[in-house]
Amino acid sequence: ICASVVDEQARELLAMLGDIKAIARAETGLLALNEAEIDLNFVLQKTVRIFREKQFPSADVVLDVNASLPQLRGDELRLKQMVLNVLSAIAPQLGSGDTVRITSALKAQELSLIFTYMVGDGSRAASHSVRSRHSLDLALARLLIAMHQGTLEMQTTTDRATSITLKFPAVRVL
Repeated sequence: ICASVVDEQARELLAMLGDIKAIARAETGLLALNEAEIDLNFVLQKTVRIFREKQFPSADVVLDVNASLPQLRGDELRLKQMVLNVLSAIAPQLGSGDTVRITSALKAQELSLIFTYMVGDGSRAASHSVRSRHSLDLALARLLIAMHQGTLEMQTTTDRATSITLKFPAVRVL
């Protein structure tokens, strides 16, 4: 086995263990929110940049949110972690030239961040470790949004478009 493959698998295993630890802390109440007013546009731009630079430089992420998004009351670090986890769950399913589009919606003071991407023709079958990592990423994102009193919803349509939506309740929208 090539050293780079072993190195990549070791990093993947460490990331999975980190997620398992974070999930355990959240479920046992040891993970607390450090709440403040969050400039969501700024946090999203910063987080997408981090994702592109450090995690998946080949991933095409289009941030197409309303420029006048309201502020949120929440934990900025956990919000970044949420967005990174959703993007990390999506990235291994993308092929060359595929795009993740992040949009926003505000309905009845409930704020939604929608991550939309097209699922390929099945030629990019995910390995077991990628599927496990995908599940852990989404499980942690689901726990973090729940700590913010919100929800994570996932939907796939017949045209193979998939969307993952983070919904923040009106009590969190400023």
